[in-house]
Amino acid sequence: MYWNIQRILNKELKYVTKRYVCKSYIHLELYRYNSTLNKPPPQYSLLKMMLEEPKTVGPAILSVIFSSGVLLAFPRTLGRLLNDLDTLNLAKCIGLVSLAATASFFKTISATIAMERIATRLRTTTFNSLLRKDSVFFDKTHSTDLANLLSSDITIASSAIHHICTAIRMSITSVFGAGLALYFSPPSLFAVILTPATLGLCLVVIYGRYARKLTRYKAECLGSAIQYAQERLSSIKIVKAFNAQNIEEVNFKRKITDMYMLSRKVALAAGINDALSVAFIGFSVLLISHLSASTVANGIMNIGDISSLLLYTVMSGGGTQGFITSMGNLQNCLGAASRVLEHLHDKELAMIPVPHIITPSGILFDNVKFAYPTRPKKEVLGGLTLNIPAGAKVAIMGKSGSGKSTIIQLLMKLYVPTSGEIYIDGKRIDQIPDDVLRSQISWISQEYPAFSTSIRQNITYPLDTAQENDLQKAYRLSGLTSFIDNLPQRDLTFVGEGGRSLSGGERQRINLARLFLNSRNILALDEPTASLDNQLELEIVKSLKMISNRTVLLITHRTALIDAVDFVITLTSG
Repeated sequence: MYWNIQRILNKELKYVTKRYVCKSYIHLELYRYNSTLNKPPPQYSLLKMMLEEPKTVGPAILSVIFSSGVLLAFPRTLGRLLNDLDTLNLAKCIGLVSLAATASFFKTISATIAMERIATRLRTTTFNSLLRKDSVFFDKTHSTDLANLLSSDITIASSAIHHICTAIRMSITSVFGAGLALYFSPPSLFAVILTPATLGLCLVVIYGRYARKLTRYKAECLGSAIQYAQERLSSIKIVKAFNAQNIEEVNFKRKITDMYMLSRKVALAAGINDALSVAFIGFSVLLISHLSASTVANGIMNIGDISSLLLYTVMSGGGTQGFITSMGNLQNCLGAASRVLEHLHDKELAMIPVPHIITPSGILFDNVKFAYPTRPKKEVLGGLTLNIPAGAKVAIMGKSGSGKSTIIQLLMKLYVPTSGEIYIDGKRIDQIPDDVLRSQISWISQEYPAFSTSIRQNITYPLDTAQENDLQKAYRLSGLTSFIDNLPQRDLTFVGEGGRSLSGGERQRINLARLFLNSRNILALDEPTASLDNQLELEIVKSLKMISNRTVLLITHRTALIDAVDFVITLTSG
């Protein structure tokens, strides 16, 4: 039963606030649905991010505009100094250089701080969004891609502020430099002065898209190579066991070579672009200098005016080239931003929980069918009906692949059944908010993962601290006491990346200790003793027998655990 409290609609976002009122819990949650058809372009999202940092982005842009104006005044002042050789113009030149340097100082500081603030906010928002993705997303997405998203992609996207500042400076110097050059030059030099800008625009059309496409392909090749290396290094023992080092060396070299060949093409395109730009600017300056010599000889212009003209010409050509480069870099930023925003605009669920209490009286699977989204044609559960009374201890046995672990993952709403319903305390779990449901289930998976922290932090996860008495009890129930006592740093010992410094049995006992410490109304144990010896397994059986007032689901192949349960269910092909 629920009431709609508020509904706000616009073209891109729909917010629906619902208040669920049931017998055993009250929960307020905020659903946010984003239209996949009307995603804002990445340039708008980047602009919005920068507008949210007015105290740093504003000074950076103002400093760029100010320093550009100072630089535009410098050639004319220098020309007057060469004409008159007076101390006033010398002082003006020194002052202009000092002002430009000071403005550049403030621009760099402001832009860098803005970039880091944008990156910090993006990383936080993206990580929070990833935490709320469903299990299907992680089945289809490699962890390396997500790590690159949080590191390099966000760094590139947030650097857009630097490239925007550069583009503003270059566009100002290019446009006004060309205008001032035209102002100070005789009509015969108009066409020569406009040549660098015209040819620069041609470069944008010819090489811009080509270079961006090559850069994108290079990034994809690099990501593939890094992902390959990470997978092999994380499974280095398997590689060594099969003497596959030489094979892996060849395969990795092939991937890196492909990236290198693309890098050569990128370098060639960039080299041609830069060479043509420099050649156009250089030859234009040379041609202007040659034509200007006759104007000086004829008394039409003096040496100071010629110097100003040449500086404005170089400024215009260099500004055009810099603007082209900045726009190319901005395209890379937009590409990275689109990859980041792609995950932020997916449909997701944001919850605002309030205190709740739920006491399950039993678990019911009613004709549940399920196939993993990555294997939609292979049905894992084909109409499962299962009724587990409250407080019962049930062992689920069966062949590998029969769907035993899937039952727990469906119960925790890590996946959604293809058809059928699942109930807890007579309530459909699709009507129970995820955090409410999962706060009532303690689960250990058969992979028994470990975080790269200490033993204590692994066991107390997700809490920061725990009562010492509760910790010692969890150690005792999981058979960890003697193991921890023999360590120099006891439970503060660092376990290494993924718990590599621990054996499989030690990692499994750490996961058991976490379950006993966070003992909830439903305990779901997936192969809890698969890596333990017989003596430790008997200790775990004793610990499970001591559990009361809990519903226990035990997935196992080990017959020794049957002594700890009330019922045994054998599953055959779902």
